[in-house]
Amino acid sequence: MGYKFIVVGNDTDLKSVRKIISCDYGEKLLSELCTKPIPIPEIRGDCLAAFKKLNAVRIDEDNKAFLNFTCLSKDEIKQVKKVSNIIGKDLADTIISNLKISKKLENSYDTEMLQKILFILIGCVSLDWNGLKILEALGYIPILGFSLTEQERNSAELLSYVLIAEEKFRNNVKEVYCGSHNICYKEIIYTTFGDNLSKTRKSFPDLNWDLKVDEQKFPFINYYIENGMGRIYDYLISNETDKNLERILGDLKYIKDGKINIPIFNNDNYILVKDVIDQTNDILTIWLQKNIPQLEYSFRDLNSLKMGVSFKEVLVELWHLVFGYANKHLARSCFIFNPYSKESDFKGYLPCIHLKNLLFE
Repeated sequence: MGYKFIVVGNDTDLKSVRKIISCDYGEKLLSELCTKPIPIPEIRGDCLAAFKKLNAVRIDEDNKAFLNFTCLSKDEIKQVKKVSNIIGKDLADTIISNLKISKKLENSYDTEMLQKILFILIGCVSLDWNGLKILEALGYIPILGFSLTEQERNSAELLSYVLIAEEKFRNNVKEVYCGSHNICYKEIIYTTFGDNLSKTRKSFPDLNWDLKVDEQKFPFINYYIENGMGRIYDYLISNETDKNLERILGDLKYIKDGKINIPIFNNDNYILVKDVIDQTNDILTIWLQKNIPQLEYSFRDLNSLKMGVSFKEVLVELWHLVFGYANKHLARSCFIFNPYSKESDFKGYLPCIHLKNLLFE
């Protein structure tokens, strides 16, 4: 037993009360709330306050607490994955059938690098980042600000986050590519994208967060993490010489056989790749409008929905599984890069580098 808490958006509130809601009593309370309302006098005060701070319960006129966010049990997760696999396959087939790669783009890169570029553009940019924007713009998920300009965000009444809880168990998420990690250094963003099995991604930004980077295996790496992130991008796009950095990037497989081994997106190639993003966004918009009713029907028996949580909130989590499985099928079909192929240097994920506000706003 036990629950994993996930936040889409700002997680400040969760950090402040995580210990309380994750204690044995908090998790038992959450398990009960998934199946029935609980009278307020029966709930421990500190735990009730923590759940209310997260807007995780709603109180009715009979002074009963109802679940107010997405919570998935072990059995529900298994069922959701099974359905998401089928629906994700349909999305993948739709993309393969409708996306046209320009000859100019095809002729600009070898097959492996083109597949890596498509893995990031389709799997990460369009299905993950833009997917939430499109869902929000179409009114299918709560307004979190993904589809708004900065000025609109400042003036709109937004939810700061959507809270999700999943029961812990030995859950196989291999090849379900739905997780991006990002860090911005000045005008440069370092990203890794892959499945959530690849928790030890030996790339940036994950190395920035790992306090146990092996200096013997990657000499001088801590210097570049702390002082020289900008140098990595500058080195890769130039003819500079830096033997220490060359050794590190070779060990990390950013460079292989004297060539850049990861996608880099900047002003030089953005016009070339933008068409892929635009096409995939259009394909996804049409597919969502056609398939959202089926999604809602397929997941109608989830306890969270029975307890009154809106499908809009639940869809935030369900969407990650649907597009994660779509990416799995796209990768297995070799339409995009397969991080688990024999040729892959990055098991379960792929790093890339892009300029700020180019792919991700």
